[in-house]
Amino acid sequence: MSSRTYCLFASEGFKDSMFIALEGIDGSGKSSVSKHLSGMLEERGYSVWNTMEPTSSLKIPESLSLDHSFTGAVEQFLLFTADRMKHVREISSKLESHDFVISDRFIMSSFAYQGVIIAEKTGSLDSAIDWMKSVSSFIDLSPDLTLLLDIDPELAMKRVTSRGRRTGFEDPEYLSMVRRAYLSIPTNGLQIVDGSGSIQAVSEECLKIIQGRIRK
Repeated sequence: MSSRTYCLFASEGFKDSMFIALEGIDGSGKSSVSKHLSGMLEERGYSVWNTMEPTSSLKIPESLSLDHSFTGAVEQFLLFTADRMKHVREISSKLESHDFVISDRFIMSSFAYQGVIIAEKTGSLDSAIDWMKSVSSFIDLSPDLTLLLDIDPELAMKRVTSRGRRTGFEDPEYLSMVRRAYLSIPTNGLQIVDGSGSIQAVSEECLKIIQGRIRK
């Protein structure tokens, strides 16, 4: 790890690494921005480890991905939570040897995607998230910075259609609900970034936010 770089968080003091989560609806450009942003940081001399959720070890059946029922949402969330528990151990290890760890999705994705469906039973998104947090209470790592790439669902659907690969979560009405959820979830260290621009422009905006948190 670079000995000349430190990240300063006013409430936590100096830290020598930063865990960043990229969030947003499908088609918001997270995966592309994650790679592009990593390259920009590495060009500036930082060591970066990229990861994503769900991890490659978790295989979600297509039938379950397409299931937007309450039971389906709970099953998805529990699978993602078990996967995240293992993922956190890997992230923590990488934070010991890298300046930055950038994850394409983290727990906020579960709150938004499964939370909006679970909320139909619990009565509100807040109560759904409270339950999800209690289930996830053994996960003791959270991002230092969450970058939410906000984009209109119609534009997101155009991007999804053009890439020719769908996961089962891409439905205009559903994505609109998920976007509203993302924008309403109180999250420490959250920064909203306009995701409608080019990958270069969005990555530069993310980089500017990150640089604002770095002290040399």
